[in-house]
Amino acid sequence: MRPSKLNIFIALAALVCIAVSCGHKEIDCPATANGIEILFEWDNARDADIEGMTLYFYPTDGHNRIWRFDIAGRDGGHIELPSGTYRMIACNNDLPGISLEDTSSAATIMATASHKVADGVYASTGMLYGAIVEQLEITPCGVSYLRSDGTVKECGKGLVRCRPDTLATKYTVSISNVIGMEGVRTVEAEFGPVYSSMYLDSRLPADAKQRLYLNMTADRLQNNLTGYGCAFSPAQPEKNGSSILLRIVKSDNERNIKIIEISPKDMNIITPHNVLIKIDGIDISDGEKDNVGNIDANVDGWTVIDIDLMPEI
Repeated sequence: MRPSKLNIFIALAALVCIAVSCGHKEIDCPATANGIEILFEWDNARDADIEGMTLYFYPTDGHNRIWRFDIAGRDGGHIELPSGTYRMIACNNDLPGISLEDTSSAATIMATASHKVADGVYASTGMLYGAIVEQLEITPCGVSYLRSDGTVKECGKGLVRCRPDTLATKYTVSISNVIGMEGVRTVEAEFGPVYSSMYLDSRLPADAKQRLYLNMTADRLQNNLTGYGCAFSPAQPEKNGSSILLRIVKSDNERNIKIIEISPKDMNIITPHNVLIKIDGIDISDGEKDNVGNIDANVDGWTVIDIDLMPEI
């Protein structure tokens, strides 16, 4: 039996209603809307031992509010953000030698050495780690973001994985077979050039060249001096133009300085953030008179290490 025109009309009307109903159906999303989990994976810095991370979320979709979160520990944690697209910049927050400045935009936020011990000389920053997540889109149904390999990662569970990396450079100085240590009471050292500030987004130095105060120790038996400290450097640490300035105080309170020019063969760049400087056979007895005196490394959060080179009685 052929369907009547009335039946055909009723069937078409029902189809239209179904289509309209599907078009306006609400998407079923997780109950934890806009809640995301940040997971830090330390593959690029396995030895990192930090107490917490600070996260800045800079909106890239026209919103004005910047969001900051402090997460304890090294693993990550749960945060909640409004829906939108962000650029996340993170770094560890457990360094007394570092302050964050110009945080009003992703392009200007920088880490700065906060302990100046003399004109153009700064105490070690400690090791700074940082992570960036680009094009982080947060919706009530999950997240998507751009991974470091350029691919887009989507996660309906709201999980964001990121891998912090070292930002500061650790300089280790080893001076062996030091001549003229007799009668020397204390030694202090400066190394340079380095930088005291770095942009966290571009990871480029943010100031003029400075010098790094090194915590020095001495081996009386082997006549060796060693020291280390962390500062900021270019993407590739400079092999040319580096030097070490030793400030030497003798037992009669005479103060001398000895400048050691570092040749490229003296500098071993193990990684861009781990530099070993080895110098052999330096005579510190022929230093020039020090008209400046000892640098003032007695700042909050830092310990002055006086190296007593006089033999014990």
